[in-house]
Amino acid sequence: MSLTPPAPERPVNSAPPVPVLSDKGRAFRYSWRRFLVPFVLFCTTLYPVIAVTVGCLLFLLRAGRMTPLYWASLGTAALGAAALGIAYSLVTGTLLILVLPTRVNADGIRGQNFWGASVYLPWYDMRLVGKRRILGFPYLVLTGAGRGTIWLSLLLDDLPGLRDLAGEYGGSDHVLAEALTAEAAPTGQRPGGRFRRADVPTGQ
Repeated sequence: MSLTPPAPERPVNSAPPVPVLSDKGRAFRYSWRRFLVPFVLFCTTLYPVIAVTVGCLLFLLRAGRMTPLYWASLGTAALGAAALGIAYSLVTGTLLILVLPTRVNADGIRGQNFWGASVYLPWYDMRLVGKRRILGFPYLVLTGAGRGTIWLSLLLDDLPGLRDLAGEYGGSDHVLAEALTAEAAPTGQRPGGRFRRADVPTGQ
């Protein structure tokens, strides 16, 4: 007689467990050159513009005379803001690259939503909402039935590799594979902000 206790039976009406994408999938990260460099330049330009704008508004509120000392203070504030922008963008951009990868394997994709929270989407239940931009940086917005939304950056370090995996795991006609193929086409041949949505197979 076997002493091994029988495995607990799953209730008849319970749904099958949702597969969890392990950290063993291939990681795609923001590109150091295509993402970090433009991000640093953007912040280095934006911060001084804000500082000078605020300084000019303060001058208008004072309704005083623009003295050489005021110009010098404004220049110093702009230089300080530029240094702050460089420091902020380097730290923030490096953390985004190292801490928030997009992981892909045969089950699906684990990425981040708009707020940076982790979201998992299986290949069979993946739909493309469209193409969006955050501060000028392009993203593909992916969603699934009740599973949340992934903002997939188009500035990852190996988009051709991601396109190949999407075609291998999801099929050559998968919505993500088609969208990444369209992004690789010359600019004049790219479709607009929306792509054909993937159909969810019946019974999944």
